[in-house]
This record gives sequence, C-alpha cells and structure tokens, in this order.
Amino acid sequence: MNLMQILTNENPILINVISVPIIIIQMSLFHRVFTKILSIPTTIKKKYFFIIVSSMFPILAIYISNSLIIDILTLLSFFLFLHYLFKQNIKNSLLAIFITYFCAIVADAIVNYICIYLFKLNAKEISTIPLYLLLVQFLGCVVLFFMPLILQYLNRHLRNLFSKFKLYSKITLIVIFLLGTICMILETYLFSTTIGLIPIKLTAAIMVS
Repeated sequence: MNLMQILTNENPILINVISVPIIIIQMSLFHRVFTKILSIPTTIKKKYFFIIVSSMFPILAIYISNSLIIDILTLLSFFLFLHYLFKQNIKNSLLAIFITYFCAIVADAIVNYICIYLFKLNAKEISTIPLYLLLVQFLGCVVLFFMPLILQYLNRHLRNLFSKFKLYSKITLIVIFLLGTICMILETYLFSTTIGLIPIKLTAAIMVS
C-alpha cells in the first residue's frame, strides 16, 4: 500500500497519530489569538510552556471515550495559565477565553461551510480518512491564524463607533460578557454534534453535522 492509499483510506490509528501535532499547532494558535488581541505580554518560555502543558489534556481526550473530566480540566487549565502564568486578572482571563472560543467557533463555521459546499465532504470522511482530516485542519488553522488580525481591525473601528455614541466602559464590558456567555453556550451545543478547534474538546477532526 503506497502513501496515497494510506492517506485516502479509513485509518483510525493514523488519525490518532496525526492528531497529536495538530493539537499542538492549535494550542500555538490559541496562544497567538489571546496574546495578540488582548496585547498580553509573553515570552518564548511562557509560550512553549503553555503550548506543551495545555496540549496534554486534549491529547488524553483522544484516547478517553468519556472525556468530560478532561474537558473540564482543559478549560480550568486555560484559565489558570492566563491568571497565573500570564499575570492577568480574572476579568481579562475570562475575556481571553471568550475571545479564543469565539475565534474557534468562527473558524469552525467557515471550514464546515467549505467542506460541505466546496469539497462535498461529510462527517465520517473527515473523522476517519487522514487526508481529509489534514485538509480540514489546515484550513481551520489558516482561518484561526488570521482571526486576531481581523478582530484587531474591527476593534479599532468599533472603538471609534463607541466613542461617537459615548458608550461607557461598564456597558461595553457587560456586552462582552453576554456575548462570551452566548459563545460558551453555543460551543457546548456544537460539541454535542461536532469536533472542532474549540479548546474545551480537541479530539482531532471537525465533524460536519
């Protein structure tokens, strides 16, 4: 069996193997999202420590069928990293999580749309065929890579809009919190039928429902 046959046929073992570097790359992108959008100072040591340790729980989730505890630990570790490693207060830590989840949801939605209407892929193909998994994850990582730049651009324009209407920071904070809560509820629903880029449950493939 040649390489192309290996990549284009169902291969659960290979799926699990390639999921590990995919998760590490995704965690690197999550680090890029919250440090760039919120201008959180970081160092090379902090970056790689975050990527390596935070990847451990999602990697375990690949091999554990009942991964609720892993999901909770992943989310908790995300918060602890932001609060203690990156020295952010509780508000900024929660905001960073909300923003990262939002970016992941948008990236998933875009990639799912491309998979369904452009490549005509389905959930089973993406989750069992290595080549399709690599394609989907590559597209998702590209979208996620550019999300901070897009949000920074929108933030500059929205800030100007808010200033024109003289919105107070407390009102803005409440709106952000409500949007973040909606994102958390939405990602919980999505993960009942999908597997994607959102850090609460990284198990390798984006499932198209």
